[in-house]
Amino acid sequence: MDQDGSGSGSGLNFQRIVIIIAIIMLIGAMVFIGYALYSQSSASGTWPPEIPKCPDFWTVVANTDGTTSCKNTGNISNCEYNGIPAGTQGMPKCPS
Repeated sequence: MDQDGSGSGSGLNFQRIVIIIAIIMLIGAMVFIGYALYSQSSASGTWPPEIPKCPDFWTVVANTDGTTSCKNTGNISNCEYNGIPAGTQGMPKCPS
């Protein structure tokens, strides 16, 4: 408040100081996030990332005719798609 008690001073009041600090912090956060995204994008390898030929816990095996297929090497006994057993309700069957 001013000396006369009106509260409309010409200097910086509390609300303006808080807004200025918030804007400075926002700009700083945006610069930090931009730098982090830029450095991460240039540090990563190729894009798009390599997609494996077989699902997790399965390995690629060579067939006698020269083609490849996937084999269950992780001892996964039940095959489900989003909780639905394979081969039911139109879901694909488990790979052999």
